[in-house]
Amino acid sequence: RPYSLTRQDGMTTASWVAITFLTKPTDTEILKKFVQLVNPQGAWRPIRQLLNLKAERASQLWLLGLCWISAIVAAYSILFLIGELIFQEWVRAGVYTFIFSLSLIALGYFSREVKIFED
Repeated sequence: RPYSLTRQDGMTTASWVAITFLTKPTDTEILKKFVQLVNPQGAWRPIRQLLNLKAERASQLWLLGLCWISAIVAAYSILFLIGELIFQEWVRAGVYTFIFSLSLIALGYFSREVKIFED
């Protein structure tokens, strides 16, 4: 049924929103320990201010988003490429090979910029 997924998503969202507002917030000391240990990017400014920490580098969330998008494009294009090869659709297979190659190049570039695989 087409509406079952929409209903399920709505119920799931209503549940997590309700739980978020009905439970007490995480203790500030736990959040401080987390920030000191992980050094996350994003909206952690209030905790960083409590710890007198400055952001070590500018946020790279937009680059991480580009990594995510290029990885999704690579995954789908390789799946479609395999399907086109199975059905011997050579032109379409060539298009998906091109898209797959571009997405891998983009993923490699963006992941080097973000330094995902470095300590």
